[in-house]
Amino acid sequence: MYVQQLAVSIVVYAVIGYAIYALWRRSRSRLEPDELLPTGDATRYALASAVLNGAAFRRRVIRLARHRYRAKAPELGLDFPLLYAACRKFEREDRIYDWLVVVTALLALPYILFFVDPRAIYMLFGPAVVQYGWIPVPVVLLILVVKAVRDVNRVTPFLRDDYNAAEVRQRFLDGASEVQGPTPADNVVCYGRRQPFVGLGVQFAGWQVAVEMDRKANGPLAPLRNGHASAQVDVHQLLGAVDDSIRALNIPQLEMKFPLFVSGIDVAQIKPLLPEKFAAPRAQADGETLSAFWYHADPRARCYRWYLITDWNGELVFSYMLRIFRRGPSLAIETAQLILPPIDVKYRRIDTLEHSPIRAWIGAVFGAIARSPLGLLYAVMGALQHVLELLGIADRGERSERRRIARNPAYNYGAKEAIREIMAARDFHVYFQRVDARQHFTAIDRRILNTLTETLQNAGIDVSSLIGQAQTIINNSTNIVGNTVTGNTGPVTLGDIGAGSTVGAPGATGLVQQAAGALKARASA
Repeated sequence: MYVQQLAVSIVVYAVIGYAIYALWRRSRSRLEPDELLPTGDATRYALASAVLNGAAFRRRVIRLARHRYRAKAPELGLDFPLLYAACRKFEREDRIYDWLVVVTALLALPYILFFVDPRAIYMLFGPAVVQYGWIPVPVVLLILVVKAVRDVNRVTPFLRDDYNAAEVRQRFLDGASEVQGPTPADNVVCYGRRQPFVGLGVQFAGWQVAVEMDRKANGPLAPLRNGHASAQVDVHQLLGAVDDSIRALNIPQLEMKFPLFVSGIDVAQIKPLLPEKFAAPRAQADGETLSAFWYHADPRARCYRWYLITDWNGELVFSYMLRIFRRGPSLAIETAQLILPPIDVKYRRIDTLEHSPIRAWIGAVFGAIARSPLGLLYAVMGALQHVLELLGIADRGERSERRRIARNPAYNYGAKEAIREIMAARDFHVYFQRVDARQHFTAIDRRILNTLTETLQNAGIDVSSLIGQAQTIINNSTNIVGNTVTGNTGPVTLGDIGAGSTVGAPGATGLVQQAAGALKARASA
């Protein structure tokens, strides 16, 4: 009896000591200066988080992938099918340990209750409980220790020096019966929130301008044009000229896409995208469906030219959205600039782990013993979740979704979150990341403004208003203060054309500068 009480006391003191140490470390980390964080692959961090962040992270990924009636948001820089397959595999393996812990803990329950009411336990189970009932207690601890050591072994392939993307993908996807999630071939984004660019990160800048296409150039600007008729310029030609100009920048890891952004409520009106009422919208559309929304102002869906730049070893993703369309005699030009920030610190635990297997195993053993009450609680919750799934109770949410779809003609099929967005930090990790963000967007801004001004000017269209607005756009270019992603998202208004920096980019024709000088001379006259 003395040995048993001593063992229980040691476990209790270990738990209290670990809690005090964890609180001390947390308070100390708040006083320490920010540390530099290494860059890394988002998929590697997500796979490691599937082990280190536990069942809550895995089940969130699985629920997002298995939702039968909701569209999937783009997962930029993240191999979502691979992450989904890994989460399913880890969840199946952990359920075995959960049930072993729960069954063993139930066998130890009479012994634990013996300390509460010894007489009742004697009457119900007899004296054998006192003599042998303590055995399941160390068995539970042993199972938790084995699971902790296995977690160390499972996460080892995701260490920075050991990670091999091809081998990991082959390990989890070969023979996988169910592969779900967004793919690079998707050309439809069905959004379910007010911000239509779901999955693309934080929108922090953008501008809109308009050009009167029925006004011909005259006065000081007339000599700059080639005399072509304005009818010879259409939206397709303008977009092609912009593409060629941006491609000439030779930005590494630049991709050009032309996706369709459709409302999750209005997608039901577009039958090619939602042929069945009780199904998720299609993520890929044919050319005929897309062409119905090209260069048009439709409240249901809109096409954007998407310039996608992946930088910093895949950690930063810059999205520049451009839309050009006609509204009667006016040409409307709209842009939006978005940044998907780096992975947050809490998903980077893999980079702080011991690379020595022996030290990692020793740490896992002591950590499992100290966290044994939490481990037991998580095991009970995991086993209960499994029981609910077997009984079909966990699928009641799906049945209620079907009822909502049947009753609500304005049901929202759109995506509301993306795993890569959830894992993103709220700021940059180093100064140079915000510098690169500003340089990318400024270069594209100037290329677009120069190209549009030159193309329209050569077609004989009055671009004086565009020149003035272009100068204001550059003068009010994006500011990224500190490490926080911020910007000037207010509307663009006309300002002093001659003030501040000039519109232009390396290699550009400088037409905007010439026109701005002509306008300034005319104004002074």
